[in-house]
Formats: sequence, C-alpha cells, structure tokens
Amino acid sequence: MKYHTNSIFGLGLSVVALVYLLGCKTHESSFSVSDFLNKWDNKGLSLFNKKAPQDVFLCAEPSSFRKKPSHKGPIYTDFCEPACCDKKKVKSFDHCIDVTSSARGCIKTTGPYLEAAYLYWRSSIEDLSVTSNIQQKGPLQIKETIKQIDYKYESGFKLGLGYNLSYDYWDIFANWTRLHTQPHSSWSATSQTLNASLLAPFAGSGIVGSNSVNSRWSLHFDTVDLELGRRLFLGRNLAIRPYAGLKGAWVTSRLNTSYLGVNNSFFNSANVSLKNRNQGIGLRFGAQGRWDLGYSNFAILANIAGSVLWNNIKTTNNTDEFLSNGSLALGGGSKHARYHTLKPLVECFIGLDWGSCFCKQYYLGVSAGYEMQFWWDYNTFFVASRNTTMYGLKLHGLTATITIDF
Repeated sequence: MKYHTNSIFGLGLSVVALVYLLGCKTHESSFSVSDFLNKWDNKGLSLFNKKAPQDVFLCAEPSSFRKKPSHKGPIYTDFCEPACCDKKKVKSFDHCIDVTSSARGCIKTTGPYLEAAYLYWRSSIEDLSVTSNIQQKGPLQIKETIKQIDYKYESGFKLGLGYNLSYDYWDIFANWTRLHTQPHSSWSATSQTLNASLLAPFAGSGIVGSNSVNSRWSLHFDTVDLELGRRLFLGRNLAIRPYAGLKGAWVTSRLNTSYLGVNNSFFNSANVSLKNRNQGIGLRFGAQGRWDLGYSNFAILANIAGSVLWNNIKTTNNTDEFLSNGSLALGGGSKHARYHTLKPLVECFIGLDWGSCFCKQYYLGVSAGYEMQFWWDYNTFFVASRNTTMYGLKLHGLTATITIDF
C-alpha cells in the first residue's frame, strides 16, 4: 500500500510539473494548455470538433476575423463552411470559391448567352485625297488645298452568341460585326483649278486640272471574332476577362471618282474606279476590364484587343477617259495586283455598364460607350504611276450593347 501511495503521489507531482512547464512564459510569447487546445480545435483536428480538413475553408476577408478579448494577441477563429460558399451573391467578390473568383453576372449560370449591339460609326481613309484646289500665288509659287470626302456616321450592328462553360467558369463567344457605308462629296471650281489626283497612273504625275469632281466611297465591312475567355475578380470591385481566339475579316472598299472639264488635249473628262478586296484571318488577343462603382449595379467598362491577320488582297484601278462628244478616248486603262501579306489592327472601347441578375440565373446587362478601331494599311490602291499605295482604315463611334444570360 505504501508503494502504491508513493506511486500515485509521484504521478501527481509529474502532472503538476508538466502543467506548470506548459503554462510558463517565454520571452517571445505566452503559451497555455487552453491555447494549445484552442488552436488544435480550430484546425478541425480535435476530438471535440471532428471536421475533415478538406471541408474547411479559411476566409481571407478581414471583416470576418474575430478577436478574442481574453488573449493579448489576436487569434482568428472564423472559418468558412461549404454552406457559406454556396451563397453566391450577384456581382460580388466571393473569396470562398477560388483564388481568382468568377465574375460572371450570375455565378452559377452555365449555358448560352446573347449579345446585340447597335453601332453608329464613322469609317474613313483620310490619308487618301481625291482632289486638291490649286491656286497660283506667284510666277513660281502655288497654293494647294487638299480635298477629302465628307465621311459621315453610319449605322451598323454586332450580333454575338456565347456559352458559359461549367469547367472553371470559362466561356466561348462568337461575334459578327457588320457596317456598310457610302459617303460621297462633290466640288466645283472655275478656271480648272481642281487637280485630278487619281489620274496619275495613266495621265502622268503632273497636275491635271478640272472644273468639277464627284467622288463616292463604298465600304462593306464584315468581321467575325471567336474567343475563349474567363471573367475573374482581381479585387473587390475590379474584374477582367482575358481572352484569346481567332478573327476573320471580309473588307471591300470602292472609290468611284469622276472628273469633268479636264484641261487636257487628249480628253475632256474621266472616270476612275478603285477597288480593294481584303480577306484575312489570324490570331486575336485582348482583355475586358470592369470597375464596379461601389455597391451599385453600374460599372466602368474598358476593352482592348489586337490582331494580326494573314490577308489575301486584290486591288484594281479602272480608268476611262472621254472626249468632249462623250466618245471613249485612247487613254486610260486598267491595273491589277494580287498578293498576300500580314496586317495588324487594334481595337479599343471605354464606356458605362449596368447589369443585374434576376431569379439567380437570368442576367441582363446594358452598356454604351465609345469604340475605336485602326487597321494598318488595309486599303491598297493604284494612285501612283507604277506602285500601289496603302492607306489605313479608321473606324470609331458609339457602341450600345445589350447582354442576356439564360
């Protein structure tokens, strides 16, 4: 009995010493059994809180942390259960889903979506002049004023069809853009002071004057974009959609110009018809940005994209020269060229967007803004004696879009 009492007494002293050692303070931090069990329980590994490690998600939201007043240092104990991750709010940052959370209008929605846009764009080839006004300022001095077509804003449209994939919230999107325009201008002057600039390939490079000039430019602009992208949050109010894909373009431009009252001994009038047909396909890369304005459904949109297209170009110049009686003169002719080359282009957009999710699966978005596109050297014409000359195609104006997810 004495030995048993000594054993029990010794075991008790050992337990007291162990508790004292665990409760002692060091110069760096304090430690206690309660702290140890608390941390153990928060990790979901204790017998009192049986949670599988894969079912526990740490919330990185600073406001979700709770500081326990019983301790000198903050101990963060709030954890995100799978149930809270199912409460996906529309257009809000949810750190429980992924490292880069989905920024879809309705996060759970998978399926098709539609986009339709109204365009009010101005298209131009402003580097090309069809005529100029020549004024004699002195025996050896002249003043030349360049004349260009009065390019106007015309209506067009975009139609898009996309699909929200379930795989990592990716989406695919196909978009068709169409703009057809026919701006025209006329000029008249006395004493044949309007230069017939486009007659250079057949009438020489010198100045050929005329009394009247009429010019019409026709553009048929059709493009198709195919994209693979993903909408993701970079912050609480900033979301982007990087994407990559293909772009196809079918662009045909015609410039028909007539010169009347030409001061030439061989002909008195001429018609010049320039045509450029450009068909291209290539790679396209870009990103869309969305800055939410506080807790409202409004946001600022921005988009930039670039492409490099492999183009099949066909260009022609048909010039007919006429005598004063209307019969065909001996001058004039036609020139043709066909070749393949790479052409770059850039697209930009900035505007305002409003969007909302209905019934947790239907999303409606409306946006409007200013869009610009610049196509380097995309119009090729014969306006010199031998060589072709390339001119950039510029498009810009209003783009108003409506988006429906269902």
